[in-house]
Amino acid sequence: MGGGWFVNSGSYFTLTSAEFGKMFGSIDADNIDLLFAEKGALAAFVEYKDLLTPMLQILALENSIENQKAFIDAYNALGVADQAVWTTAIAALQGKSNFAWLDQAAKMSFYLDSESGGYILSASFQVITLGATQFGAGAFIYKIFTSWFIGFATGSGGIGLGIAFVFFTGFFWFFGVHGSNLMAGIFEPIWWMILGINATLVTSMGYELAAASGQMGVFTKPFFDSYMYVGGSGATLGLLIMTFAVSKRQELREVAKYATPAGVFQINEPTIFGYPLILNPIYVVPFIFAPIFNLIIGWVFSPDVLGVVKYSYVATPWTAPWFIGAVITSLDPMALIPATICLGISLVMYFPFVLIDNANYFKKLKASDIDKYNLEMRYYDDPEYRFEVITGRKVSALEMKAENAINDAETVNEFWEKRMVDKEKLKTRQEAIMQKAKIKEEKYLTKAKAVREQRDAKVPILKPKWDKIMEKKAQKAATKVASTSA
Repeated sequence: MGGGWFVNSGSYFTLTSAEFGKMFGSIDADNIDLLFAEKGALAAFVEYKDLLTPMLQILALENSIENQKAFIDAYNALGVADQAVWTTAIAALQGKSNFAWLDQAAKMSFYLDSESGGYILSASFQVITLGATQFGAGAFIYKIFTSWFIGFATGSGGIGLGIAFVFFTGFFWFFGVHGSNLMAGIFEPIWWMILGINATLVTSMGYELAAASGQMGVFTKPFFDSYMYVGGSGATLGLLIMTFAVSKRQELREVAKYATPAGVFQINEPTIFGYPLILNPIYVVPFIFAPIFNLIIGWVFSPDVLGVVKYSYVATPWTAPWFIGAVITSLDPMALIPATICLGISLVMYFPFVLIDNANYFKKLKASDIDKYNLEMRYYDDPEYRFEVITGRKVSALEMKAENAINDAETVNEFWEKRMVDKEKLKTRQEAIMQKAKIKEEKYLTKAKAVREQRDAKVPILKPKWDKIMEKKAQKAATKVASTSA
């Protein structure tokens, strides 16, 4: 059970209180030596005979709560290395493995069964999955690199590895490289493996025992999707919301209007390329660091720290809205708490930078194009003008759709004209296509007319509001002049 190249992997099993009780009395105290014989159940453990025999003698006693407690106390009194030997020996006795590898990661835990008064046994141990004869390049990579990374990612190094993943995702995005795809090839195999381990543990042991085993990890792929990606890379849903709330840049508000529905489903290319965020020094800080803070919040609420939210062990699509994904991957409604906090952090992080962006934009615009600057200011100060602009955009969009309907029909007709030999069928098809296009054209033009009438009807209503605003501004200006003169 010692040297040579091998690849080992974790395995787990759970014994109910009834199954644990059946172990007692199943061993003959007078024939313990036979267990270590050549074909005995513990033949591979002959060098540990002196360690195992005292507890095997306890198992030879009749089943009782007292004897179960004596066995547990004896096990808990052992050192970590000896506990690993006993855990692996129990796996062999239970037929869980024909060939086990002794590893200090092997461990048993015991839980009181409130119904029967007995004890539930939960064990994790190592088995050899590839020996020297099957050892190849893939197994070598797993043994030397992958298994170490998994252990590191599920242990104390997980938060550091997670922060590195998040940082470089945003860093490469800033320079125009698809950071998510680039980092996925390096880190995501680890995150998916941890999810697989978590799911296997929960499936075989139940969540409570699996969590208590110490083998589950926090950082899975759905975990990042649920907390780090609030709206996609850069947690840009906070930027979109803040744009609606405080930005006065018309073109960015238009981008946000079309990008927000996609952002809710974690798709943020419209945001990244629409603002744009690539090589944009104003937004680089929140774009990189908002996801890092969100990741830390998710970790703090995880079982490794506060224990408010369960481990992630259910795969969710990355396009699921972050708060839904957080609940599904952990099957825990408490996940809504950190998910909501993550959105709040994203909003707070982007808020001052949206204001800075506004200030820089209008400062440059005033210096370079005073007429455009005045129109921008009028848009926010004059409700009548703002309504005209908004409805004008709607009318233009509807008229463009009407024009495109006819253009598309003409293109399709040209396509069929080159391919259909039967002129009668061609004429019938072209007429049908054009008729449908004209119906669409009429529909869009009717809507455009209705919007135009709405604009003409509402402008007079908005006019008094505009007059009141201008009157207040004039009064403030007069008061300021008077106080200055005094």
